[in-house]
Amino acid sequence: MDCEYNRDEHNSKRLELDTETIRSDEDQAKTVYPDIIVHERGKSKNLLAIEIKKDSGESSDKDLRKLRALRRQLGYSYGLFIRFGTGRRAGVTELCWSLE
Repeated sequence: MDCEYNRDEHNSKRLELDTETIRSDEDQAKTVYPDIIVHERGKSKNLLAIEIKKDSGESSDKDLRKLRALRRQLGYSYGLFIRFGTGRRAGVTELCWSLE
């Protein structure tokens, strides 16, 4: 199993997303950079994509859309969003599985 590896053989894994969802200089497809991915190298067995964010009051909508796209377009079995608080709010403040 690999962790934090975003390639399919020699090609980067890419998603079709609208430009408002993920900002990029590319027009057609977006290179995938989730925080952590778990898959089996050399096989089409994509297991888990994880997005992790620090609690800054920012919406998790963009990350959840990205996780849904990873599941639909690249066949990841699971998607997980985790938000961590800092200071007095240290620890997990939001945990959301992408099940769509």
